[in-house]
Amino acid sequence: MPESVAPGGEDRIGALPDDLLRRVLSFLTSRESVCTCVLARCWRHLWKSVPVVRVIEGEEELWFVNSLLLLRDRAPLHEVDIRTYLDDPSAPLNVELWLRYTLNFSSCPMLEVLKMYDCKISAEKILCKSLRHLTMEICRFDLYGRTRISCPSLTALLVDNLGWTPSLESMPLLVTALVRFDEEWCERQACYDHCLNGGYYGDCDDELCPSCLCHGDDCVLLKGLCDATNLKLTSAPQAIICTRDFKWCHTFSKLKTLFLNEWCLAADFGGLVYFLQHSPILERLTLQLRLREVLYVF
Repeated sequence: MPESVAPGGEDRIGALPDDLLRRVLSFLTSRESVCTCVLARCWRHLWKSVPVVRVIEGEEELWFVNSLLLLRDRAPLHEVDIRTYLDDPSAPLNVELWLRYTLNFSSCPMLEVLKMYDCKISAEKILCKSLRHLTMEICRFDLYGRTRISCPSLTALLVDNLGWTPSLESMPLLVTALVRFDEEWCERQACYDHCLNGGYYGDCDDELCPSCLCHGDDCVLLKGLCDATNLKLTSAPQAIICTRDFKWCHTFSKLKTLFLNEWCLAADFGGLVYFLQHSPILERLTLQLRLREVLYVF
């Protein structure tokens, strides 16, 4: 019979280099990472320099997250993932404060992954030269001016049902982008980038329509997407942000795979024609037509 390990045996994990231990701790939630400080003296302060802040639902008590952010040693962050309960009325304000603190990118020169879910974001600009993967789902940006996002190293982007679309600056290394504004979201008027007069296919030129005339004279979405190799762009027909950007005539010089839904067929196939004319090396086109419940692949 093999001998059992005696209690109080050698701490083999603790003998590993600190950088490797931080890597191991980065797979845990932040609360779990903090709890390792009681394992041994050498673990006492390791959690402070873990390159990930990960707070899941049920662990986002105000006192804990505030203490976590204040006591960290401001080591470079590679990933921020904060999730909160949707029915908590104080959640948007708390998350906004936490994001303002963690996203002080001057102290996060190595941040590579950022995920934002159901956040209220009030910022003139989000700038991060190191960020490679950005996810924004059901986020509400400030209505008084578009937040500009400048992430020149970004390779993967997911934008899903934003209340007020941020302005994307050039992303020359972008490989894959998924952008979705679904009809249910727009019908609840949670999507502010749609014509209030029913002019679904572009600006209605009505001075009283705040959605059409408050964009400013600048491209919002396609400027940041035009370097993508793979692009999935699905939208409700009333969301005007894509068709409005067509007048800047950006060329998708690297685009090989494109996925569109029925919005591109409105106004005499305007969206479809635009992409066919401005995607010189396109290899695969998929059209999702909901009414017929079929996919057309070319």
